[in-house]
Amino acid sequence: MAATSEGLYQFEGDSAIKIAGTSRTAFVLGVSPKWPKHLFVGLLGGVQIFKKIGNQWIYVDKLKGITDNIRNITTDQYGDIWLVSDVRGLIRTHFNGASPADVDIHYFGKKQGTGDLKVNRLIFDKEKMYLLTSNGLLQSTMQPWQANVLEDSDAIVFSPDVKIGKSFQNPPTNVQ
Repeated sequence: MAATSEGLYQFEGDSAIKIAGTSRTAFVLGVSPKWPKHLFVGLLGGVQIFKKIGNQWIYVDKLKGITDNIRNITTDQYGDIWLVSDVRGLIRTHFNGASPADVDIHYFGKKQGTGDLKVNRLIFDKEKMYLLTSNGLLQSTMQPWQANVLEDSDAIVFSPDVKIGKSFQNPPTNVQ
């Protein structure tokens, strides 16, 4: 599978076949163990969901409530999908229903220590989370989803990483 500016493609031998129903602005692919036969496609204006039926990928829906431009998708140990958006920074989605499109959402911002909201990448290493931002490398300890919690009181708070983060202090502004 490949996400491209022309849409989502599936490789078959030496050929790339465009998947019907894909947006022309696909940026990134993601999966979740909570929905093992599904593929999440980050794009301009949200996340499309496809399901594999036989040898075909079929468009299912979009993640409800996500309208941001999604540049990165990462899955945590609980099966929640984390999104990196152009404008709102880091977004955590938690599946809450019978459809992969039904999610609860937490936005992470300055109150959770993410700084100016320019997030480039999120990486999980067991219980640790590492967030590469324009302000350097941040870290936090992973926490399970907390239902009915406002974003500004989420248990996950990021702080500068003091071990390997020194290499990322005062990074050049052109690092992406």
